[in-house]
Amino acid sequence: MYDQTIFFRLLNTPIDDKGAHLAAQIAALNKVGEAEEVYTLDPADFALIPGSPFAYWATESMFRIFREIPPADGIVAAFRLWLTTNDDFRFLRLSWEVSVDTIGRIWRCFSKGGAYSPYYYDVHLLLDWEDNAERLRQYCRERGDTPSRNIRSEPLYFR
Repeated sequence: MYDQTIFFRLLNTPIDDKGAHLAAQIAALNKVGEAEEVYTLDPADFALIPGSPFAYWATESMFRIFREIPPADGIVAAFRLWLTTNDDFRFLRLSWEVSVDTIGRIWRCFSKGGAYSPYYYDVHLLLDWEDNAERLRQYCRERGDTPSRNIRSEPLYFR
């Protein structure tokens, strides 16, 4: 059995025009080449992508990659989400901004990443980790989050 679902993308359509635009897209399905941003796929394909995002716009070649290439997690390396502060100006410092004797005790090295150096870059950022990051944990609680939503994969830290 071949189960396909049609998805219409109306993100760029003004809110007041969405109904009329959707009706026009449905009518255009029967006219080859006239429907815009219409995607047809098997919803089971979402399960192929780790985390099962609602990636209706993904191409068949993208889904094929997830079908044919085994996941690298656990085979090549352990891939995990790291920590997010949600307030970098409050919890991060450049290494030359803090006293050297506080590095390792209060301030810990923090690799933030970025496009500026895809292969290697000296770690120049430090994270406020005093009292096991109690200030960051308290900040998370004040925002209504549990600290584990921001401080993820903690057993892997500082190895």
